[in-house]
Amino acid sequence: MLSSLLYPSKRPIIIGLFVLCLPALLLLGLTEEGVAQAPESNPRYDSAMKQAGEFTGQGKYKEAAEAMRRALSILPQPAMMYDVAQLYERAKVWRLSLKYYQRFIDEAPGDGRVPDAISRIRGLQSRLQSQYEEVMITSQPSGAYLYINDRANGSVGQTPHRMKLLPGTYQIIAELDGYVPESQTLKLQEGASSQVAISLYSEAEVAPVRFLINRRGAQIYIDRRQRGESPLLKPILVRQGAREIRVTKPGYTPWVRKVNVRPQEPLTVDVVLTEAGREELITPVEASSSYTPWVVIGTGAALVGGGVFTGLSAQGLYSDLEARRDDQLLIAEDDIEVGNRWVMMTNILLGLGITSLTTGGVLWMMEPSSDDRSAPRRPRPIGAQAHQTTTLPSSLPNQESEMPLIPSLINANIEVTQ
Repeated sequence: MLSSLLYPSKRPIIIGLFVLCLPALLLLGLTEEGVAQAPESNPRYDSAMKQAGEFTGQGKYKEAAEAMRRALSILPQPAMMYDVAQLYERAKVWRLSLKYYQRFIDEAPGDGRVPDAISRIRGLQSRLQSQYEEVMITSQPSGAYLYINDRANGSVGQTPHRMKLLPGTYQIIAELDGYVPESQTLKLQEGASSQVAISLYSEAEVAPVRFLINRRGAQIYIDRRQRGESPLLKPILVRQGAREIRVTKPGYTPWVRKVNVRPQEPLTVDVVLTEAGREELITPVEASSSYTPWVVIGTGAALVGGGVFTGLSAQGLYSDLEARRDDQLLIAEDDIEVGNRWVMMTNILLGLGITSLTTGGVLWMMEPSSDDRSAPRRPRPIGAQAHQTTTLPSSLPNQESEMPLIPSLINANIEVTQ
């Protein structure tokens, strides 16, 4: 009572605020509900759904199902899988209808139409029963778990295993502890049963082979069996022994090599693909031009000549500075610096010259005879490498002992008079 007397206006204010906010809260809740239920507007999605409606009105149920699939690829809605399945069923495309009914059950298990989808699946299975073909799958050793197309779908059994599949292309995957997983492609034809025999290899019999290929999209074959396409993110497990590796790409010369795979030893295969038809004439190192040694020798002689010239110039400057010192004349620091540069240039030129002369002499001694040089040359594809190891004499002249060095002006004990 006292509280109400002291604060007579508090309760009416609170009630008034609640009354004012209630419509806003209801509007917000309805807006959020509407946003959650309505898909985002997308022109491509709207166009695909419009096409699906038009095709349905025209009785083109298969085209309507395809248009609705395009819409689902833009804005996925699991509940619409049921509509796609019904359109395929009306178009009498039983297999796709069965597939989308199953996807609807898997992706929208809480939908009220699931019981109807299950009933329709049973009817389609009985209709398709006559189209199933028998497949017998075995493995060596037996007991391997089998998967169809994807491990995520779960195992269908263990080898040996007999099952029925609709005609089509399947990837059969076999896995067994201690063995390398193996897969084979099954192309099941209508009206013909099939057998699949899979050989599993122990993990101790294989080695990881890594491929480095200079072109994308190249097909990799091992013992004439396709194993992948470049670039490979993971190594390929290859059974031990001699294996033929073939790498092909349209427009490029096939790359073929024999490799020896050792168990549990990683191997890297470096592949360089070259454009088809491109060839160049590779001149072997043994048949190189006979002018090369003489060019090297001539270069060495020119360097030695330059060294002699700079040495004589430095010697003349050294003598002139000695004479100035004896006459007690002024000697500029620039003259001493110039002399040091001449000395350094002389040592460099003489060193390079003697090295070039020695190298030219070695090349001249290694020159083949005229008969060898006249041997025919054969074209070799670009990318082929010729490996040659050249052994030089073990005892080369000691450049430091035989090269005449000019005395350095720094050590000439010349006094500089300021």
